[in-house]
Amino acid sequence: MAYLMFLTLAIRPACYCWVSRISQLYDRVYVKVLKVEKLYSDSSAQQLFEVVAPSSGERVADGMMRDEALHDVKLLFSRGGRVFGLARVSCPFKCGLADTESCFLTKVTSGEQGWVYWYMIGRDDECRDVMNRLSDRGVEFRVLEMRKLEGERSLTGKQELIVKAALDLGYFDYPKRISIRELADMFGVTPATVTETLRKGVKKILTEYFNSIGEIKLRGEYERMLDTLIP
Repeated sequence: MAYLMFLTLAIRPACYCWVSRISQLYDRVYVKVLKVEKLYSDSSAQQLFEVVAPSSGERVADGMMRDEALHDVKLLFSRGGRVFGLARVSCPFKCGLADTESCFLTKVTSGEQGWVYWYMIGRDDECRDVMNRLSDRGVEFRVLEMRKLEGERSLTGKQELIVKAALDLGYFDYPKRISIRELADMFGVTPATVTETLRKGVKKILTEYFNSIGEIKLRGEYERMLDTLIP
């Protein structure tokens, strides 16, 4: 019996992917494609997107206007270096984006070192079919998450976006590569709001993790740890 799955893939596209290119050209830039509609016979698609660039919004916008893959670009600037836009994107779909039609593509975001993340929902057989077609095309990818869709997702959209940006931009690294204030500027909110959102999001992630590995496994780990600490 088929069931719905939530699938997240990390794709290593070639240089023709504008999301990958923009994220590599400019420091601390986070790109999120909110909607993709293939509308044209020349394999181009209309994309609605958001770009968060707290220290280089104007330069990023100028680069996007001159990017050969983006046409009929319309941009709207917001505070904190956020840019919302709509453009017709020329893409030969060698990255395999066209192969996701059988699933519902919820969003596309930039990652580290040019990787691009695809988030999609589909039947289990459809998700596996997408991955098989990517493999047949020779597209490099990693499966970040593949789970049965049951009930509501643990994180809200806001929590997911801020936690993911913090992870990608190095907030959890040592030493930190981005501060709470810089993250707040990216999203146009206060540092207190970012801190609260991160705490709630990380708590949900940790709670889900510890629930998933089970009490028996944890008890065994604690007992082994105590054995090493108590003579």
